[in-house]
Amino acid sequence: MAPIDHIRELVASNPNVRTELVKLQNGDTNISDEVKRKLYLYGIIHSDFNNNNIIIKNPIVKKSLSINWIKSVELQSKSLFDIALQYITTGANYLEGVSLLNEYLDNNLDIGNAEKELSYYYIGFAHHQLREYEKSNKYFKKMIISQDTSLSMHYRQKCFIGLNHFSLNEFDEGKALLEDVINNYKKEQPYAIALLNLAIQLIEKGSESNRKKQFHYWMN
Repeated sequence: MAPIDHIRELVASNPNVRTELVKLQNGDTNISDEVKRKLYLYGIIHSDFNNNNIIIKNPIVKKSLSINWIKSVELQSKSLFDIALQYITTGANYLEGVSLLNEYLDNNLDIGNAEKELSYYYIGFAHHQLREYEKSNKYFKKMIISQDTSLSMHYRQKCFIGLNHFSLNEFDEGKALLEDVINNYKKEQPYAIALLNLAIQLIEKGSESNRKKQFHYWMN
């Protein structure tokens, strides 16, 4: 049997396993095959789990993975994410926020896409605020926030990616993204940011006649 501390580490790193373990502790054996295999590999259940013989193999493991312990892990995991966002959204400590979010991602490999999208978004945002534009786009582009998750944040993310491209002297890439925001999301902050920054860039780029023409087109 694997050491209890090691089993706990494995369970703590996998939110899906934690969810199914709570069910198992409550006597519900309706668990997905994928999680059954992980429970076996973690040393929690016996090898004959395919015969619906899904029980925690001994009292020591069962007690060590109690519902109260699982709840404490959930609270700890969530607080890590919340603390990271607080550091970043308030501007209190961008680097610490990035470090905590990376730790959160490393310790929660099976989190859903929405959580991953938000984590990468805020890491990208933090690097943008630190004027580390290449790093910012690296994380922003890992996962674009879906419109289903948040329409506003989807276009805000595109706006920041575009601004990063401008700061990296990648005008065409930045222009395309800001035009996308302007054309498809004509409300709230992302639209205003995109419109203003695209206008500024058009003033600074190209021939005088062309930039005036495009500037007036977008501003109108």
